[in-house]
Amino acid sequence: MAIGAGLVIAGFVLLSLFGAYSVNQGLDSLAAVYQKRVVPNTELQTIEQNLKEVRFRLAAYLLHQAPAVGSRQHAESVRSRLRRDWDALYPVLSRNPEIKTHADQVNQSIGKTIETLDRLEDIYRREDRRQAATLLEDHWPYDVHLGVIKPIEKMLTLLSLDVKTAYHDQVQRARDLALVAGIFVLLLMAGIITYVVSLVRNITSQMGMAVREAGRIAGGDLADHALEASYGEIGEMLSAVDRMRREIRERQNLLKTREVRLSTILDNTAEGIFVFDAHGLIESFNQSAENLFGWRTEEVEGAPVTNLIYIAPENRREHYLDHFLRNEIQKLVGLEGELTGRHRDGATFPISIKISQMTLEGKPMYVALVADISERRANMEKLQYLADHDGLTGLYNRSYFTAELERVVERARRGEERHCALLYMDLDHFKYVNDTLGHAAGDRLLIEATALLKRRARKSDLVARMGGDEFTLLAYNVQPEHLLAVADDLRTRLSNFSITEAGQTVTIGCSIGVARITADMESATRALAQADLACHLAKRGGRNRVHIFRDSDIDNANNMTLDMGWSNRIRHAIENNRFALACQPIVNTRTSVVEDYEVLIRMIDDNNELIMPGGFLPAAERFGLAADIDRWVIVHAIQTLSEQRRVLPHLRYSINLSAQTLTVPDIVDLIEREIKASGLDPVALLFEVTETVAISDMTVASNVLARLKLLGCRTALDDFGSGMSSFAYLRELPVDVVKIDGRFVKNLATNPVDQAMVRAMNEIAHALGKLTVAEFVEDEASFRLLGEIGVDFSQGYYLGRPEVAQPCQAIAERAGGGIVCSTARKA
Repeated sequence: MAIGAGLVIAGFVLLSLFGAYSVNQGLDSLAAVYQKRVVPNTELQTIEQNLKEVRFRLAAYLLHQAPAVGSRQHAESVRSRLRRDWDALYPVLSRNPEIKTHADQVNQSIGKTIETLDRLEDIYRREDRRQAATLLEDHWPYDVHLGVIKPIEKMLTLLSLDVKTAYHDQVQRARDLALVAGIFVLLLMAGIITYVVSLVRNITSQMGMAVREAGRIAGGDLADHALEASYGEIGEMLSAVDRMRREIRERQNLLKTREVRLSTILDNTAEGIFVFDAHGLIESFNQSAENLFGWRTEEVEGAPVTNLIYIAPENRREHYLDHFLRNEIQKLVGLEGELTGRHRDGATFPISIKISQMTLEGKPMYVALVADISERRANMEKLQYLADHDGLTGLYNRSYFTAELERVVERARRGEERHCALLYMDLDHFKYVNDTLGHAAGDRLLIEATALLKRRARKSDLVARMGGDEFTLLAYNVQPEHLLAVADDLRTRLSNFSITEAGQTVTIGCSIGVARITADMESATRALAQADLACHLAKRGGRNRVHIFRDSDIDNANNMTLDMGWSNRIRHAIENNRFALACQPIVNTRTSVVEDYEVLIRMIDDNNELIMPGGFLPAAERFGLAADIDRWVIVHAIQTLSEQRRVLPHLRYSINLSAQTLTVPDIVDLIEREIKASGLDPVALLFEVTETVAISDMTVASNVLARLKLLGCRTALDDFGSGMSSFAYLRELPVDVVKIDGRFVKNLATNPVDQAMVRAMNEIAHALGKLTVAEFVEDEASFRLLGEIGVDFSQGYYLGRPEVAQPCQAIAERAGGGIVCSTARKA
């Protein structure tokens, strides 16, 4: 096409050049005719007219003798004009052979005429009119007519014929040129038409090729096809079509790869995924859904979604699918809910389901993510069971029992619950069994006592373990006169119960306190306090007794350390921050550097005097306030430590957790919130749990300790070695530090058995990758001996007493940054 376009352009250029040449030639020819024929003809006519005028004037002069006619000025004018015009015209006329003879004749006659005019001028000058007349009569007018005018007329005739001939030749030449130009134009037009037809055919062919290629692409044929070589815009279009084919093929391959990948991912997701339309008909089903429901994809496609959901018999009715879509499904869109799934074999199982609504190809569709939550629900039920039950005995725990007691008291206050009573039972000699026979024997004692209580209690009664060796029983519908008999029957059964361990038999007893729940009972706390007080009165009366609370018992309890007033005092102290933190140093036995401080608590009474923990903690344990105290300590200890570490960046605290605190569901969440709020490094905190508390409910203790370690905190087992089965439990508990019971350290320097026990406990702890702390270090000899044994840290009055600081000024003076304990340094 480019060559054809070049030829067309070249033709137009040649045509333009030819036309320009022809026009130029015609102009040159016309100019030559004009110069050689027309101009001489015109000048001859002028000369002829002048001569005729002279002749006329001269003839008039002869006839009329009029001097004015033949004046000197006229003769001079005629003479000069004849000479000038003829001298210019003669060379031109001489070039034409046919005219040259006449031109020569005129040239001679003109010469004579000019001589005559010269003579006439001289005669005019003399004003000799006679001689002028004679001269004119001799030569004029006939000489001028015959010698000049006649030849000029002949030349004019010849020139006219020559002009006509020249113009005829030029016209003929122009016609020839026009004919040649016409032929050339026709040939050029034929070439252009041929080129245009070829161009159109080529464009049409290539456009057809592009349309066919586009049709193949639209039809899904993405294979490469040989295309004719093309140039220009059509070639670019064909190249673009070819690129489009390759890009579409690449994108299709990419989409197929992604589709396979997505399908693989969806088929391997833990959740089942299925899609159904607005009519509830299933359109797709992934592999996990097949595994979950037992149906293959081809079996459920087009089936109603209710095939996968269990429908209770009372709901099975016509058009239930529409009802299910309008109500159940719409409630779940964008949310996660729970339904009962139905397996292909008819088995049912709980599922979690989350439905998303979207529009695909203009149709509303639903995507459901489902998962079998049988295990999760079982775990939740298990967790709920663990939250409500004691891990060792399987009885309800303090938390659940307290909630149920509050409900019963409230119903009694409204008159809806009558003849209820609370029995508070404390096993006698349980501590002796623990201390002499070991914790394993103590655990077995609690389990067997629990079995006995379950056998003797009615099905309607609620039995719970409050902690340690304390049990409660909530008796419904018991007449007041029967209360003593019911309680005494339980006491008798338990008093006849004994346990044998390592050849040693111990018979236990049971002290029971009873409180009646009547309409005037103020609260569950009051009911629990009355039963607890009655139990203590039974113990004080000689153990293995039953005591039913009476109003007069309050007077008898005034001399007891633990009375019901402690409940209000402790609550008041918590609400008004009437507690103070006391910190005791924990010293590195090898370097004598203070590395940690154990945080202890003191109560501040109304006189701003300090009350030691032994004065209020037992009451707090009985009244269920120990966890509240621990929460106060945790919050204030973290805040105080966070402030102190700005000056003492290496300062660390050790905080004790009570048994009640371990059963608080959100205790770890509280610790996490306080750490984040203060910006404290979790490694600066160590949480202690006593061995007795830990093994009383291993599951709960392990769970809390593990969660604390996940936060980044350190954990410790306090009073290690207090039971015979300590080593068996140590391996199971997720602790970093083991604090050796002070009973083995107090007389370490003088008691070889204690030295052997401490050495064994230290080696076992180290073998398990745990650090050791010796408590109750009260003299220099014990501190030195602990260093020789290899105990990591020491704590006791010899190294430093607990000091109350606001906020811990003593610590700021003595701790952090590797401060050496002054007492230990002396040792």
